[in-house]
Amino acid sequence: MRLGFIGTGAISAAVIHGISKAWGDANAIVVSPRSAEISQDLAQRYRWVRRAESNQEVVDNSDILFLGVMPQQATEVLRSLQLREGQIVASFVAGLEVATLQELTGPSVEVCRITPLPPIAQLEGPVMLYPGLGQVRQLIAPLGVLIEPESDAAMAALSTASGLMSSFFRLSQEAIGWLEERDLPRTQARDYVMAMFAALSKTALRHDPAALEALPRAHETPGGINEACREFLEQERWFETFALGMDAIDERARSLSD
Repeated sequence: MRLGFIGTGAISAAVIHGISKAWGDANAIVVSPRSAEISQDLAQRYRWVRRAESNQEVVDNSDILFLGVMPQQATEVLRSLQLREGQIVASFVAGLEVATLQELTGPSVEVCRITPLPPIAQLEGPVMLYPGLGQVRQLIAPLGVLIEPESDAAMAALSTASGLMSSFFRLSQEAIGWLEERDLPRTQARDYVMAMFAALSKTALRHDPAALEALPRAHETPGGINEACREFLEQERWFETFALGMDAIDERARSLSD
């Protein structure tokens, strides 16, 4: 399959790394010239990736066109392109809803939205697709945990959770730093904390979603350390504050899409 990427930034690069890891040379990939550093690196790294001289050259040599530009650039970029009947445009652009995307591309082009996260480069993490176009689904399903929301609104709500990534690392940093202050080597502290978090994530994924509320108690001993920490954080209203943080993410995302 011929794949094109307009807007060769970090997320587009992560998707290309994931596609290359999952599919090898099964796809011919052409990337836009910007950013120059990333596009040149991809073309040097993979023999099936070629750097185009213009965005239109990417369009002319792709069956599925991935759009990875900034939200404020999307309208101008799409209106400048001559798309073909039957071509697929898959947008990474935050806040660009399907109806608007279809209006900008024209009725003869199929459109969908994808929200990849950086771990897609390692075939890990969630990747959202809406609507579920068959060719795109087949291509990206091996790249992570495929999530198919049923509307733009559902996609926006799920995207809010992606705003937790840096806070996760900040929390991890606090735990690792606390151990370092007690003379634990940083590597040992990192390995212990992150391996524990990874195992807990896998535990949650193995359980029925309806049973998730039981997991905190299932990981506590009455009077033990997990119970003590949870109760302290509840008294400090930490979890309520965390939920307020998600509200702040949602408000920020809405302001960017307006």
